[in-house]
Amino acid sequence: MQDIKLVSFDLDGTIITNNSWVELNTAFGIDPEIDWGLYDDFIAGKITYQEWLDTLSNLWKAHPEKLTREYILSHMRYDFRPHIHEVIESLHARGYKTMAIISGAPDIVADDVASKLGIHYARSTNIATFKDGVFDSFVDNGDETRDGKPNLLQEICTIENITLQQCVHIGDSMTDVPLFDATGNGITFSSSKQSVRDRARWVIDDLLEMLDILE
Repeated sequence: MQDIKLVSFDLDGTIITNNSWVELNTAFGIDPEIDWGLYDDFIAGKITYQEWLDTLSNLWKAHPEKLTREYILSHMRYDFRPHIHEVIESLHARGYKTMAIISGAPDIVADDVASKLGIHYARSTNIATFKDGVFDSFVDNGDETRDGKPNLLQEICTIENITLQQCVHIGDSMTDVPLFDATGNGITFSSSKQSVRDRARWVIDDLLEMLDILE
């Protein structure tokens, strides 16, 4: 696709197979039922995104011995989705100089993955703040179910002097649909929910199929 200038990736379920929130919250002793209960309350509109993040922040801070950046980084355990390295290397070889992660995962995870894969930008709908190397709070950086992700991608487009329509975004969940709509160039997986597949422009079985789309 000649006019595509930027390739954007979701993180959880797209680049990595894990749910990064579950992995880190488990490391902090948070019961999965509480974890998913907060998510359900947010989706149902019972709490705001910042209220969700504030609750998680307080649950984390109940374990002061685990709040150092070093501890958090050491407990970011994730597995890369098959073929992601080949896809990134091929995109670099084809001259795609700009790639991004746009995610609702913790920003510290998105930054770490981007660094390991050589992805230029990482943007998350939340930011972990630290004071003197110790975790302090999560801050809302854009509601991931509405305009948060498109706004984050637009920031990168402004830097790169391109339009949203010159971007492709690949993701696997409903939180990626606003980016599918904003770019008109959404890619998802055959394993994604039907409601997600219906809103994507392309549906693939394997990440390597991205390369055919971007020929």
